[in-house]
Amino acid sequence: MDPDPITFLTEYNFINPIENELISSLIVLVLLLATSALISGSEVAFFSFKPEELNRINKYSFKNAKNIQTFLSKPKQLLATILITNNFVNVGIIMLSSYVCIQLFNFKDLIWLQFLVQVVIITFLLLLFGE
Repeated sequence: MDPDPITFLTEYNFINPIENELISSLIVLVLLLATSALISGSEVAFFSFKPEELNRINKYSFKNAKNIQTFLSKPKQLLATILITNNFVNVGIIMLSSYVCIQLFNFKDLIWLQFLVQVVIITFLLLLFGE
């Protein structure tokens, strides 16, 4: 007979106590995920302009319109900047999430579960929210 999940979590001390440092790490992790999503959204936004929309933007002299024109005048540099920035943020997410998992969970001899949480679930969250 399989053990009850609640009994498993409490009996094996699977979840460690939550401290203030862990809470602040979780907040930073959520902010990094939001940043990754915004960066990916900006990539889509910049490179999905239709020619008619670009012509309309070129007619305006607003500061935002000039910024868009400046950024799109060097598309390779813009794309490289966006991708490098997103990679740095994603690396930060991976490092911080690994730290949070180690602090929050007590994996003991369950290496397969540690792999599942740190690689599969975090990759899923990163792809879902960040990309």
